[in-house]
Amino acid sequence: MTDYGDDTAEQRGHSDEVRRLDAALADREERVRVLEGSLASTLIVLSDYDRVVGRRRLRRLLHTNELIAAVAARAAPPATRRAETLRHVRDMAAIVATDGIGAAVRRVRSRRAPVDHTAVLPPTGEDEQYRLWLARHHPSQERLIEMRRQNETWGYRPLVSVIVPVYNPDRVWLDAMVESVISQAYGNWELCLADDRSSASHVRPALARWANHNERIKVAYREQNGNIAAASNTALALAQGEFVALLDDDDVLRPHALHKVVELLQDDRDTDLVYSDEDKILFGGERGHVHFKGEFDSDYLLSTNFVCHLSVIRRDTVIAVGGFRNGIDGSQDHDLVLRVSEQARHIRHVPDVLYSWRQVPGSAAIEGAQKPAAWDAGRRAVDDALTRRQSGGRAQLGPSSGLYVSRYPVPTGVRVTAIVMAVDAQTTASALAALRRSPGLRPARWILCGYDADLEALREPNLVEVVVTRGSARHAGLVNELVASDDSDVLVLLAGDLAPIEPGARWLEPLVEQASRGSVGAVGGRIVAADGSAEQDGIHVGGPHLAASVGVRLPVIQQVCAVSTDCLAVQRLRFTAIGGFDDRYRVSLHDVDLCLRLRRAGLATVYTPLTELRRLRPHLQTRPAADDGEELRRVWEGSPEWTDPFLSPWLDGVTPFVISDGYSG
Repeated sequence: MTDYGDDTAEQRGHSDEVRRLDAALADREERVRVLEGSLASTLIVLSDYDRVVGRRRLRRLLHTNELIAAVAARAAPPATRRAETLRHVRDMAAIVATDGIGAAVRRVRSRRAPVDHTAVLPPTGEDEQYRLWLARHHPSQERLIEMRRQNETWGYRPLVSVIVPVYNPDRVWLDAMVESVISQAYGNWELCLADDRSSASHVRPALARWANHNERIKVAYREQNGNIAAASNTALALAQGEFVALLDDDDVLRPHALHKVVELLQDDRDTDLVYSDEDKILFGGERGHVHFKGEFDSDYLLSTNFVCHLSVIRRDTVIAVGGFRNGIDGSQDHDLVLRVSEQARHIRHVPDVLYSWRQVPGSAAIEGAQKPAAWDAGRRAVDDALTRRQSGGRAQLGPSSGLYVSRYPVPTGVRVTAIVMAVDAQTTASALAALRRSPGLRPARWILCGYDADLEALREPNLVEVVVTRGSARHAGLVNELVASDDSDVLVLLAGDLAPIEPGARWLEPLVEQASRGSVGAVGGRIVAADGSAEQDGIHVGGPHLAASVGVRLPVIQQVCAVSTDCLAVQRLRFTAIGGFDDRYRVSLHDVDLCLRLRRAGLATVYTPLTELRRLRPHLQTRPAADDGEELRRVWEGSPEWTDPFLSPWLDGVTPFVISDGYSG
């Protein structure tokens, strides 16, 4: 309290009033603390009761929580400093209703535990959309009961061994992890825990207690502390299941996780690897930072472990590739999935959030940079994969922790022809000068195409050709005619108002090294607008805008559905073998059609952010011509290629993040 000294009587009166209010507030704070304790005790008792009578009858007792919440509301009206406590009390009731009593007990315990709140990832704008998604799609208790009844009738019910390396987890998080397995709607599981000689005194008794609690829980105690790979192998040695699921000792499985995985296996028993979407449990206990994933992409996996969690792998395949490798600690799961992906018959994705990382200080769930050794271990894992695949590639560290760049050799003597769809002569001249200043690989031939007669001034014998066209634009047919007389190895198509974003940057090599790979059809780079904002980083096909850039989740090499002729590289022989551009498209979408035909032929379209180009002038984004759009729909709608495998079906956009209203799972 402030000392008011010899203030006036009126001031002393105010002082007394402040003291009285402080005392009243302190009394209310104490009453709320008592109520919180009562709530915790009630939840713990109900948790024990839950194990006996089951959740259906337990829900009849939830009026107890409602009464406590009502009393708390009277003790701490929303306008007071205790409104935050009231919010937590209300959260308890919501958690009980959605995730059960056990989750509420863990929430109360975690709030009492000392926590280092440094370096926390805060909620994002995406999380607001995700919370609405959870409200619609997280399975209710009734739905979980229905799942349990459903999977008990399946003819194929493989045993799933959940393997967990354990080292000094917080007591609360360890219990939460085990309870998340016990509460699975699919019942044919076993939990294999390997303690890597934890130094925390509570770990061994807790593991022993759980092993005694449930015969499906197996525990191994390592005599020497090794590392996470060694502990994972110890847990793997306990496993008897047809499949193994990877789980960390402070994370949780969602109650329908194993059900959804085995449901997928019902119609594809040759699947060797299944992975799901995931999210994080933030410090406040709410869920956020969701990662909705696309279908499997081998290039994206080389760039980052996007498969991550939940990963469920056929045990025989894990053993066949040698299990977890020592020396790759911190990236041992990434390394395993890379090796498994090289042997797997089928790899399938469950588009549902089945796994939650725990946002604990020092964990990769907050910031991968806190584990630089793991980042380098991941680079070595990717480098080894490139060597095994005899690709000639080498791995480098990427732009941030957990990201990697795979570089491939450019074939000796490769000849490149650059076809530039020119704009006005002045802008095209500036773009051409900037592109030609780039060191390293350069096109052997430049062809400038446009309608401005002043382009003729840019002609250079034996190097820069100029084609000035007249009449209606027919881009597809024009390019086909130019390619017919070309003898280069790689064609690069560019818009005439693009220049390297960094002066002197090597923009051509990243395109050519990708286009020269045996599995790749078309390649595109990153295009930013004149103001520096993202404009193109791959094209999503089949969405609400027919064909548009919706963003990529991370700035790394990955496969996309299509790329634009504003920046497109392709081997000339592949371009001609597939028939070049379809000249039925008048001015647009012939590039999208080309990429879809290449994918139908088994060739990938790759996006590389290593080629970054900026517009030299403001660029008007226009929708595809109506007749071209009708042609694209006529040819492709309803085909397998019309579905974009690399964007989650839950999303209409990545940047900005937009959850779709048109997909229900």
